[in-house]
Amino acid sequence: MSASSKLACVIAAGGTAGHVRPALAVAEALRERGVSVTFAGTLERVESRLVPEAGFELDTFPVSGFPRRPGLPLLRALGRAAAAPARCLAILARRRPDVVLGG
Repeated sequence: MSASSKLACVIAAGGTAGHVRPALAVAEALRERGVSVTFAGTLERVESRLVPEAGFELDTFPVSGFPRRPGLPLLRALGRAAAAPARCLAILARRRPDVVLGG
């Protein structure tokens, strides 16, 4: 890495504030040290509000719980689950991070 290169980090943390707030503290410490930090998460959970409020970019991907009964909601959940890995790989390909953190 050249002296002019800036380290890049993608943080995947979401679902509850108990996961997002500690990740934001780590992100802030990294940003203070000159690291470029972005987040990966979902629009349906708390990270969609907390991450932008803290001044970080949020790349989103689909997530879903799985209903217990067969039917259309289960088919939708399976479709979202199948799409998520490709979306996550696309985020990483675009951001090209030096490190990825999950929490």
